Amino acid sequence: MNKLGTLYDSVAKMDYSLYAMPYQELKTLVVSGMTLSEEQVIRFDSQSEFFRPDSRGERALEMKKTTRIRHAEIGLEQMPFILSYQSEKERYVLLDGFNRLFGSHGTFTQDVLVKVYEDITPKDWVNIMTHANAWKGAGVAMMDRGFKLSLFEHYGIDLAISPIGDEQEEPLRYQGAFSTYFNREPFDTLLNSERFLDDARLLIQLLMTELTFHNKTKKVDEWIKSDEYDMKRYAHSFEQLKIILVLVLGSIRRKEIREGWTQAKLSMEDVLAFYQREDLQKHFVKATQMQVSGHIENYIKKHLKVEVESFLMEKMGHAYTPPAPKEKTVTGSFKITDDMV
Repeated sequence: MNKLGTLYDSVAKMDYSLYAMPYQELKTLVVSGMTLSEEQVIRFDSQSEFFRPDSRGERALEMKKTTRIRHAEIGLEQMPFILSYQSEKERYVLLDGFNRLFGSHGTFTQDVLVKVYEDITPKDWVNIMTHANAWKGAGVAMMDRGFKLSLFEHYGIDLAISPIGDEQEEPLRYQGAFSTYFNREPFDTLLNSERFLDDARLLIQLLMTELTFHNKTKKVDEWIKSDEYDMKRYAHSFEQLKIILVLVLGSIRRKEIREGWTQAKLSMEDVLAFYQREDLQKHFVKATQMQVSGHIENYIKKHLKVEVESFLMEKMGHAYTPPAPKEKTVTGSFKITDDMV
C-alpha cells in the first residue's frame, strides 16, 4: 500500500487516507478481512447466478465473462475503492467496489486508488454509503451488492435473506419494505441518519413477526393470525398492515433530519403496542378480510394512516398535528348562453 496523502470528506465530515496499490493486493486485503468466503458473497448480488439458477443464471455467468469485465475495467479507472479500517480487529472492510472486485471473472493487474476511513461510527457508515451509492438513483438499487455486504460485515444485518426462508426466491422480500421506507427519497432518508441501522433491524423483525388480531363481535370471538402462506404475498392484508407503519416511519425520519429533531429510537415493543390497540382491532380485522390489494391499501390509508402517524410521533417524542380536513369543492351551476347555441 502506497499512501498518497490525507484528504477531507465534506459529506461524512471526516478525514480519509488515499492509497495506491495493485488490484490483486487490494482484493487479498478485502477477502482476508471478511467473515465470509469469496464464494459466499454472491448472494449479496441480486443480479447473480445465485438467484433463479436457470437460464437467468446462465446469462449472469456469461455477463461475468464478457460485459461485466469491460464494466469493471472502466470502473477501475473512474472510481476509487472505499474501505474502512477497524483498528480493534485489525481488518479492512469493503464499503464500495463490490462489482469491481466480485462482479466478473476478469483478471486485473493495474494499480488502483483506495480511500480508507479509520474506525467509522454507524452515522459515518450511513453517510459514506449514501454518498457512494447516490449515483444509482432512487429506489433500492443503491442497496444492492456492496451495500448489503458492507452492512453485513460491519453490523451483522443480513438483507440477503428472505422472511419466507427461501434465499433463492427473488432476493429480498425486504426490498418492497425498504422501497416504502425510502418512498423514492433514499438520499434524504439516509444522509445524516442516526437511526437507519436501528430501523433496518426493526423492519426485519417486523416482517418476520406473525401478527394476531382480535375479532370480537356479537357472533364471534376469535383471534386471527397470518400463516406461512400469507408471508409469501407482499400485497396480502397482513403485510399491508405492516407496510403502512414502515411508510410512516420513513416519512418521520426524513422530517427529523430536515427539521433537526432528535432522532428517537423505536422499539419492537412500541410497534407491537400499536397492533395490540383494542380500539383499532375492528379495522385490522376488516383489512384482513379483504382480498383485492388496492381495496386493502385504500382502506388502510383511510382508516389507519392517521392513527399510525399520531401513534409513532408520540412514541418518538414529537408533537403531532393532524392533517387539516379537505375542503369540498363546490361546482358552480351550468348555464347555457346564446353564444353556445
